[in-house]
Amino acid sequence: MGYKKVGTACLMYNDVFYTEHARSKIECSSICENNKFGLCSRFMYDSSRNMCLLHSDTTIQGRNSVAIQTNETWDFYGIAHEDCNLPGYDFVPSIHACFKHYYKVDSSWVSARDICINDGGDLVIIDTQETYDFLFNYVNCVGKLWFGLRDYKWVNGQPFTNNLGLNILWNDEVDSEDPSDPYYDCGLLGFKSGYKIVDVSCTVKIRKFFVCEIPMIPIS
Repeated sequence: MGYKKVGTACLMYNDVFYTEHARSKIECSSICENNKFGLCSRFMYDSSRNMCLLHSDTTIQGRNSVAIQTNETWDFYGIAHEDCNLPGYDFVPSIHACFKHYYKVDSSWVSARDICINDGGDLVIIDTQETYDFLFNYVNCVGKLWFGLRDYKWVNGQPFTNNLGLNILWNDEVDSEDPSDPYYDCGLLGFKSGYKIVDVSCTVKIRKFFVCEIPMIPIS
């Protein structure tokens, strides 16, 4: 199994299940591949401290997450997949899709979606528990992000159904952040008094985080 550098350590905040000293990135990747829990999907390696941190997309019974602070010295690696080779995209085995977390990008919902489509995907759809769990720590880190919901429909055309029991606050009036914008029905996932979905202006450029998803065809 190979690994590639995929992005920011922000994603990993409070979601590391195992730590161990390692003399190199190669040794750290071997620890990830051969760990006794069998659920390591990515790892971080700090060469200045020879520290290896393992991450899993699946909750491991009996293992508590290790809270860490985002540090620029951490290198973040995910599983390399032949169909997930765009720079910065991370293959997530539990969802069988590729994801990229865009951050510090001044974008509206509309321009964020254009970036995802240009990559060959779309804004992430949060219609499974696995996807929600995957995004949970990232939202905790960045505060809020755009996702693939507009006018009560997912970007794939399917109607929105709250089968996950998410906390939702629909706006019945125009977006107070941009009252002149008639398109205020785009999905934002944020953390404010609990994780919450709201629909806000699609064109205002004040949110700087979003996640693109490229679904993959499962191997039969």
